[in-house]
Amino acid sequence: MDAVRLFLAIDIPPRAREIITALQNRFKPLGFNASWVAPENVHLTLQFLGDTPPEQIPDIHQGVSTAVTPVPQFMVTLKEIGVFPKLKKPPRTLWVGMEDPQNRLTALQKNIAKQMGEIGFPKEKRKFTPHLTLARIKQERGGKRAKLERLKREIESSPEIEMEPFRIDAVRLIESQLTPMGSIYTVLKEFPLGG
Repeated sequence: MDAVRLFLAIDIPPRAREIITALQNRFKPLGFNASWVAPENVHLTLQFLGDTPPEQIPDIHQGVSTAVTPVPQFMVTLKEIGVFPKLKKPPRTLWVGMEDPQNRLTALQKNIAKQMGEIGFPKEKRKFTPHLTLARIKQERGGKRAKLERLKREIESSPEIEMEPFRIDAVRLIESQLTPMGSIYTVLKEFPLGG
């Protein structure tokens, strides 16, 4: 059987998707050459596993179960808007951050990275920053500085996101199929926090 493209992620509630749609509609008129993430596909990635042989999936199930058991359910909120890398360089990703006062997202991500590392998946080199990707910005020639300034002004003038905290209660193993129309995501298994 062919390898499947997999990642581990946390889902978000419908209200968060409404806010993401509104944010995207606010930034789209800036005229960036960007690939906008469909609101129904927005999620918090904990670890990208990539092309994975199907026979490795039982080990992933076992590892994720072990990783989520010590972490109880917890609350998070949407936070500020930002870009990767910082605004001094041409941005590649526009995102909205997630705030978690008890740092349970980071603990959960570390547990998952440790378990996945033990079955051969390489650890992410970048520091984990809990975020939801709104758009992937493509580099373009000419007029970049003006667009960068507009983006910077829009981010700096963004009002605080007002949304009730929401509960994180599970991690999902998701298959991603790349198609010319965009990615199609299929949830293969859900792992409740706290076992």
